[in-house]
Amino acid sequence: MRNAAVILFSASFLSSPVVAQTMVEAFYKDKTIDLVIGGGAGGSFDLYGRLFQRHLGAHIPGHPQIVARVMPGASGFAAVQWISTLAPRDGSAIAVLPPQLAIQQTLGLNPLRYDASKFLWIGRAAPAVEATYTWHTSPTRTIEDAKSRETVMGSPTGSSGAAYLRLMNNVLGTRFKVVTGYSGTTDANLAMERGEIEGTSKPWNGIKVDNADWVRDHKIQLLVQYGLARSPELPDVPTLSDLAPTPTDRDAFRLMAMGPEMGRPFAAPEGVPADRAATLRRAFMETVQDPAFLADAKNMNIDLDPATGEYVQGLVRETLDFAAESKARAKAAMGE
Repeated sequence: MRNAAVILFSASFLSSPVVAQTMVEAFYKDKTIDLVIGGGAGGSFDLYGRLFQRHLGAHIPGHPQIVARVMPGASGFAAVQWISTLAPRDGSAIAVLPPQLAIQQTLGLNPLRYDASKFLWIGRAAPAVEATYTWHTSPTRTIEDAKSRETVMGSPTGSSGAAYLRLMNNVLGTRFKVVTGYSGTTDANLAMERGEIEGTSKPWNGIKVDNADWVRDHKIQLLVQYGLARSPELPDVPTLSDLAPTPTDRDAFRLMAMGPEMGRPFAAPEGVPADRAATLRRAFMETVQDPAFLADAKNMNIDLDPATGEYVQGLVRETLDFAAESKARAKAAMGE
């Protein structure tokens, strides 16, 4: 009985919150956390990543140093591969990942092998409502216009913008001619200003920060936005789901909107010890409420609408569990 009592006392002692906190602090003290950013330098993923780099460590016991580096290959999926196969699984590696990774997994569109449901989702900084727009000189001012005339649109290679345009062509009857090969949205925007293409797509937050003069001077015409609901800032711009002609199409469009809802998600590899996993999730939510963090974000003009790691995990699960009919419809509609 005495040995049993000792075992029970030891188990209780080791699992107590105080001891768990001490063990986590001992692990992270003098430790470096690698924060990999699945996007190019200076882009929105980089901005969010650098913002958290400056503040997250203050909310992790032991106050580890956080070192950020960009990993832009394969439209951010190089970071997905790194988290899935190469990153240490001890809580010393996190990443900002592309929001469409669960969509590409459930539709079988990506040759990389990973399982988004097994990642440790730490939290989401903000959704990423995207918008498709045309330059003010284009006769295409609405989706209805795009059904009656061919509209030449540019899109970076591998971006979600091209998929959305093809989806609308095949479901709504629009006549977008999609030109790919641009290195990024900046490249596509420059081509639009030169008159080589009529429009492109970009996250709304990026438009209003990078191209505020376009919005102010009505230089662009917003055709459609991509998200689970209309942005409060774009109440008159329809979502893709608003345009769906049938319930099946609406479900397929909702599936495609899961990426924008994921937005700017942070994750760690599977297998992180439970106490460190809970610490990372808690630290993320403490960070997004930190006055210094909020002031920094305001100074950078960065949108925030944070969500917990559990919420992001639910989005991933819903994306992977969509009905087969809806997934087949979405995949077929995105065909070339």
